[in-house]
Amino acid sequence: MRIIDNENLIPDKAIIEVITREHPLCENLCRIINNLIIEPSAEPTEKINLDPGTQNVTLYIFKETPPKRDYEFILYYEFSHIADKLNPGFKYSDEKWNSLTEREQRGVQTLWNCFINARLNERNLFQIIHINAHLGEYMDFLESLSVNNAQQIIEEIWYHPSHFLSLEDMIAIFRINNWDWT
Repeated sequence: MRIIDNENLIPDKAIIEVITREHPLCENLCRIINNLIIEPSAEPTEKINLDPGTQNVTLYIFKETPPKRDYEFILYYEFSHIADKLNPGFKYSDEKWNSLTEREQRGVQTLWNCFINARLNERNLFQIIHINAHLGEYMDFLESLSVNNAQQIIEEIWYHPSHFLSLEDMIAIFRINNWDWT
């Protein structure tokens, strides 16, 4: 993997190399990713994109990201999206994602974020102190999207991170507003 960071947003590239080599959701991301392009984020948060045709990844961060207390977690979290997209069992495709309505994308993204954080928490990488408040934010957001069983869904994802969910599973959970173990 070649790291392209023209604005030197990540001063110490070793952290990227460690995370992409030892990521708990996909070891050796560094061998799968061709180019890792570091760009300034124009969004309110950090984010990451994968170009499946080239296997290039663009990580969008801020100059203020590396000094943050949870910097490593942010990187693990962002690369978890890439790990899931590259996992055939996750069944991600841009076509499938783009077929969702905006409401569905927002809801499924919330479930996906919770699932990523639950798996990182299981490996002691989750660094948010007030977990209950964080889970409450997920629940509140789903409720704002008219999900009736938001608390049950979030708690099932959070407390059972080893129950693997594919993108299709999360779409179904969001659409039927319920958790189904079958």
